[in-house]
Amino acid sequence: MNNKSTLITTALEETWDSSSNIVFLGEWCKLYSNKDILKDINHQTIPYHWSETGKLESDYLYLKELYEDLLRELSVNLNKLHKTNHSLRYWRILIGPWLYYFLHAIFDRWESVLSAKSMEDIDFAITIDCHSSKIISNDFSQFAKFLRSDYWNSYIFGLIISRYTNINVNKINIADIETVLPRPSINQISGSRRILYNILNIIVGLPLYLIGKFIAILSGEYAVKNKAFLLNTYLPKITEFAIQSFSGVIYFYKKIEFSPKKVSINTSMRKDLSTFSSGTDFEIFIRSIIPLHLPKVYLEAYSELVKTANLIYPKNIDLIWTSNSMYGNDFFKSWVANKVECNSKFYIGQHGGVYGLTKINSAQDHELSISDKYISWGWGAHRDDIVALGNFKKKRKIYFPYKRKNLLLVTANHPRYCTKIQSTPLSSQMLSEYDNHMLFYKNLSFDIRQKTIVRNDIREADWEVNSRWIDNFTNISIDYHSSSLELMASKSRCVVVAYNSTSYMEMFNSDVPTIIFWDSSTWQLTNSAFKNFSKLKKAGVFHTTPNSAAAHVNHIWGDELSWWKSDLVQSAVADFNNNYNKKVSNVVVSSLRVIANS
Repeated sequence: MNNKSTLITTALEETWDSSSNIVFLGEWCKLYSNKDILKDINHQTIPYHWSETGKLESDYLYLKELYEDLLRELSVNLNKLHKTNHSLRYWRILIGPWLYYFLHAIFDRWESVLSAKSMEDIDFAITIDCHSSKIISNDFSQFAKFLRSDYWNSYIFGLIISRYTNINVNKINIADIETVLPRPSINQISGSRRILYNILNIIVGLPLYLIGKFIAILSGEYAVKNKAFLLNTYLPKITEFAIQSFSGVIYFYKKIEFSPKKVSINTSMRKDLSTFSSGTDFEIFIRSIIPLHLPKVYLEAYSELVKTANLIYPKNIDLIWTSNSMYGNDFFKSWVANKVECNSKFYIGQHGGVYGLTKINSAQDHELSISDKYISWGWGAHRDDIVALGNFKKKRKIYFPYKRKNLLLVTANHPRYCTKIQSTPLSSQMLSEYDNHMLFYKNLSFDIRQKTIVRNDIREADWEVNSRWIDNFTNISIDYHSSSLELMASKSRCVVVAYNSTSYMEMFNSDVPTIIFWDSSTWQLTNSAFKNFSKLKKAGVFHTTPNSAAAHVNHIWGDELSWWKSDLVQSAVADFNNNYNKKVSNVVVSSLRVIANS
């Protein structure tokens, strides 16, 4: 009998050795579609390191400090290489998102390997290998896809294991790894939509531009003397055009004619990017691989990036507002970073429902650090750097023309591999999340189960969650996102949202009977949010276990409107909305005031 154990780091079956005992580094290695194969393999799975109580928070605080050190080092070296003298804030806007995603992801892979290192019976591991130049992403968007790739992760695991453990590593070289890694994509809108937007700019923008100029001369409450550029704010597109034109900016969308894919890797340049190696083993490791993984758009293609960005976007701007382009759009980030050094104001609008609510939110921390003002949905009104405007996100009204009979269960779905640290289930923890969703369903009465429709988040499909539901419940009704959430809600007597998200806030604002539940040990709340959720819990809206949520649905079913319209529930929901999900009576006027007061 063969007693040796092989460490498996990813779901790539070419790295599996079924002749030995297998140790899976995490649940991400085990695709649900391989469940029959796994039954015949002698294996064990290492517990996820961030399931340890308190570890996530302490690691996040440590990585926040390390991030600042690395950002300062990189900004100095990039200024030298590019012969520039940009501020730390400039580089924070441009490379900050990549750096903190990369740092969080590599630390997660590092800690996972350390968990395996402590096991004495692992003899060797099999990972993939390639030339280091072929694993470099073109830009942030492609890098974000790499984080979810089994090939990229296998390569990273192989580096860590071979350098910092005594486990023998058998590396499978893949010369043409570009063919299996996610392909790059250009950040631009389609040609037909670009033409439509430009026509709207002429029809809507030009008259408002002239009106704005006239009002500015008269000077009044709604006079906007700051030229504002709005991109992906979550306001309706025509509203963006209206506000922008009213402030004195007519902008026409242009086609992007640049791709860093065509730019060759400069090994000498990357060698010069290396920083001093000091600190812990992890700190030495992260500093050693940053030059090998920094996307080309920040190094070899940097000058073209800056040149192209300045051609795409307006020249003279006083204020820039976005809610979604501060991560994946490197052209926009480059332009914004340049503009803030020319004294333009940078406003960031709230991106989603968890902001202001979750204990750890790396996106929120980053966005607050790069913006002059943060436009929230209601929280943070006491802070000088936050404008508590309210939920300005474009909404679809929910009408109720149908006979409402269903229970709609809305669930979350996060990637197999951790991409950033936040107070949500990460990586392997998603399996416990799915168990809770199904436990909720099991505890519903038979009659309600017959009327339940499950709507799983399909943006991260690699956990194959719909297949899991079908295998566990043969008669389950699944909504495959063929209809909008608003339409599904309009056909439902009650909506149950099983994660902290925008979805339940949309239901609250539309006065739809709503129940929310999640595991508070992973979906951790801020101290300031605890009071509101305690009131929601007392009213039966919020639950911390699937059993409690199911019992409440069973109790109110058939008379859910009476429960929802009760003073206790309406008061709790109103208080929550006032602090985190405030209604905006007139989005255009309110937005103009924000810009006028900048």
